[in-house]
Amino acid sequence: MECCILVVVVFVGLLVVGAFRGWLDGPMDSGFWATIFYAIGTERRRRMRADKRRVRAEAEKRRMVAEEADRWLQAFPVAIRLAAVAALVDGSLEDAEVDSINNGIVDWVDWYNARYPHQRGLGHGEMFRYAAKAMEDATHGRIDSQQLERQLSAMDKPLASATMDLCYRVIFADGPAKRIEVDFADRMAIEAGLDKSEIEEIRGRHAPALREAAPRAEPDAAALRELGINPHWGKDRILAHVLNEFGRYSDEVMKTPEGPRREESREHLKRLKEFMD
Repeated sequence: MECCILVVVVFVGLLVVGAFRGWLDGPMDSGFWATIFYAIGTERRRRMRADKRRVRAEAEKRRMVAEEADRWLQAFPVAIRLAAVAALVDGSLEDAEVDSINNGIVDWVDWYNARYPHQRGLGHGEMFRYAAKAMEDATHGRIDSQQLERQLSAMDKPLASATMDLCYRVIFADGPAKRIEVDFADRMAIEAGLDKSEIEEIRGRHAPALREAAPRAEPDAAALRELGINPHWGKDRILAHVLNEFGRYSDEVMKTPEGPRREESREHLKRLKEFMD
């Protein structure tokens, strides 16, 4: 519509100018009409080029939004599985931690659907079911922490920050976190590419204070070996081993019939929990 109005205005203007020239100089020659049609064609081509640029820009914007939304869709499962593992780092899954994961899912789903209304929507039920499966997998040691680390390191900064925000939210859900929980979350945050100030900022949103463990004697080499831990291992390797053992013996307690073997698994779980405390 705007193009038609502009063409009419230009045409009328040229007619007025041409008529004035004809009044001054005599009858208009063919050059005058050539000028009119050239001006009209030039303006039409300019508007067509502008329309094409606008269409391309809008298509590119839609493509970028779709790609961004897809990255968030891929990040959601990673965040939920990481939160499930973090909730069980201390050897137990508290109701407050489960509620925190579910509340985090509600916040994420609502935010995603509001930000990307033209993309595939997320349902709360779909993500709750995924979280329940993730918590079951974490309880039985079926989540690979190293795979989580690789997925975190491949994330963009906004995705990594949101993922770690849920992780810290969960470990502080039942009060001040234990040192082993904070160490785990901090290690994952570093793998995600967050620097110290970013980690402290996210942690500070959820951490009232760190729970300081009561002074206790360090376990001796014999006690460590009973848990399958080499005293010379570093903190990260010890943490990975304890998580793996916890999943293994939790699975045995659930699947093994009552008897000496099941009781032995219970005792091993008890020692693991005492070690993690």
